[in-house]
Amino acid sequence: MVKSLLMLIIFFSWIAPSSEYKNEVTIGVGFLRPKGTKLGPLKHFELELTKEIFKEMGIRPRFLHFELKDVAKKFFNHEIEAALTLKVGLGGGIYYSDDYIVYQNVAISLEDSPVKVNQISDLENYSILAFQNASKYLGREYKALAEEHKNYLEILDQSVQVKKFLNKDYQVFIGDIDIFNFYKKELEREKPKASFKTFKIFTPSNYKMGFRSKKLRDLYNKKLESIKASRRYLELKQRSIKLTSN
Repeated sequence: MVKSLLMLIIFFSWIAPSSEYKNEVTIGVGFLRPKGTKLGPLKHFELELTKEIFKEMGIRPRFLHFELKDVAKKFFNHEIEAALTLKVGLGGGIYYSDDYIVYQNVAISLEDSPVKVNQISDLENYSILAFQNASKYLGREYKALAEEHKNYLEILDQSVQVKKFLNKDYQVFIGDIDIFNFYKKELEREKPKASFKTFKIFTPSNYKMGFRSKKLRDLYNKKLESIKASRRYLELKQRSIKLTSN
């Protein structure tokens, strides 16, 4: 009898590895979706991947949405227990996960424009429309250029960012290549297709989750590794592209 009871305890401990953790975790998301707009493929993928990982962890994620610039502040104020899209170096008290997604930021111009960009300093010659907090996330050289630039704007709504760029309000678009392609495709339904020049002057940005709990971070990494090793990771990404492209 004692032996049978012991075996049951061992069995249930094995199938419920997350039982020592909370049932729900609040997660800060650096994204405010303007009313009437839909998620782009990368943000959709990011959220769906997070849901899948936490499902495997046996924990329910509760997403709280903020402007990107406010996420770290909410974390340090103990208003959230974890956060998406964090980069290393924001401060102490954060247990960072392994990379769960990579963004490739680029500079883009219209094919028929005189723009030529071989390095970040070349951007000073052109008007620039960038994503919100680009000056914070794209390195010191870019930050210095943005602070001194006379015709530079960062914008929250990236659908508006792409539209303004295609309308030739600005000469250079700064942002993730997949996000640009998504909104470009949407806008091409309304206007003729255009050709572009892409300048890969930024290194890929590898984003991590930040956790207050080391145990949660370790469990997250374990489940992330498992999903990446399976077909599920690619299936989620393809599904996000399909669902957000309708």
